Amino acid sequence: MPATSPAERLDASVSLLANVPAMIGLLRAGIARRCGDSEQMDVLTRQARAHLSADNEALRPMADLYLAVADQLRGRTAEAERSLAAAVADQHTAAGRYLAVNVACDLGRVRQAQADLDGALRAFEQALEIVTDAGLPLPLAGLAYLGMADVLYERDDLDAAERHATDGIALCRQLAETPRLAAGLARLAWIRQARGDRAGALEAMTEAQQLAPGQVAARLVNPVPAQRAWLQLALGDVAAAADWVRQSGLSDGHEPDYTTEPEHLMLARVLLAQDRPDAALALLERWLPPRSRPAGRPARSRSTCCRRWH
Repeated sequence: MPATSPAERLDASVSLLANVPAMIGLLRAGIARRCGDSEQMDVLTRQARAHLSADNEALRPMADLYLAVADQLRGRTAEAERSLAAAVADQHTAAGRYLAVNVACDLGRVRQAQADLDGALRAFEQALEIVTDAGLPLPLAGLAYLGMADVLYERDDLDAAERHATDGIALCRQLAETPRLAAGLARLAWIRQARGDRAGALEAMTEAQQLAPGQVAARLVNPVPAQRAWLQLALGDVAAAADWVRQSGLSDGHEPDYTTEPEHLMLARVLLAQDRPDAALALLERWLPPRSRPAGRPARSRSTCCRRWH
């Protein structure tokens, strides 16, 4: 009987190392995700999938997740929602349930971007149920708590939002999930700001900034720098916010792009603070397709209509 290599002896249904070429491809796709490069992420994921066989139950769900996230980063939220919802329901192995927590949280964020707060909350609650029912490590629940805090903040339920954010941050400190932790701290900063706690808001946002990924990460993947500038603007520091806009290379002449929506919303607010409402309106109007603009009436940005970002 011919000898088998260690990789060949691994169970492809549970081991991430049973297919090394596919795993390397997915690791590279993960790096593309952190950089916000949706096109490269899609290409690398599809190349990795070409190495997968039907029994690769450990890696195939990860590939499906990455394809859905690539759709999300390109603004194809309807496609991303369908893929993520199917992926959550299709996880049966222990490794799959672990991944399903992240998938459910991604689903919640997609629904939140679609202004479906009820659906978003259900997805985060589902993530919490997966952790509890599958007996997964408790810190994973922190991801769900932070997502729920976002939704509760949007609903102006500040007490519940603060409880969930505080619990989620404490749990996520035990995970290697610094981007999620940074986003949670940024959310806590806005909750404190809404309560009138300026010092507490700045403290939380400063820690978020220290933990957030570097400038290589896209703003949609790492919204913390824009949120920090937004908080400075809300606290009356127009100069600091305008300085961030300049350093980011933003211009009111840039064409809309889904991945840069948070920073362009920030730019619009800076323009308003600088008493340049015409420039701000022109910037926001470009987010609405011309065919959707009522004749004779000013256009309203889809961002201002559909997405409260702070």
